[in-house]
Amino acid sequence: MTVYDAARLNMIDNQLRPNKVTDERVIDAFMRVRREVFVPERLRGVAYLDDDLPLGDGRYLITPMVAARLLQAADIEPKDTALVVGAGVGYEAALLALLGRSVVALEDNAELARIGRSALVDHRIASVIYVGSPVRSRQYRRKSAASLPKAGAWRWFCGHRSASAAPR
Repeated sequence: MTVYDAARLNMIDNQLRPNKVTDERVIDAFMRVRREVFVPERLRGVAYLDDDLPLGDGRYLITPMVAARLLQAADIEPKDTALVVGAGVGYEAALLALLGRSVVALEDNAELARIGRSALVDHRIASVIYVGSPVRSRQYRRKSAASLPKAGAWRWFCGHRSASAAPR
């Protein structure tokens, strides 16, 4: 067992389970996704910390407990497709991919998108479509609404711009 494996198990036993995360599918997804691969190199040693991780440019990776509670509340079914707006480094998109059928992850920060794509490849998760075009562009919004699949159930999971915006 690596240091990261032990930290991941500690996160599940001491952050998720004591905070009412009871859905075994959600817990299993957290056990399978290596959070340290989804953060910049400088943050790998604190990837499992019970705190928001600063990604730069006012962006944060939310705490594992908050992400787990949101995923549990979303009640993702295996046939669901999810849209993640402001996907950041793609950690939550990877978790959603293990719970549902597919994920569309929108991220306009090229460096965060690069980290996310790389981590998804490392995890061999092919059911996430990472879209890196500017989300704020009016033209992009018109095109994306027409190009997104219409069939199947859609679940929405939005990334957070700042630690203060993340629900507690």
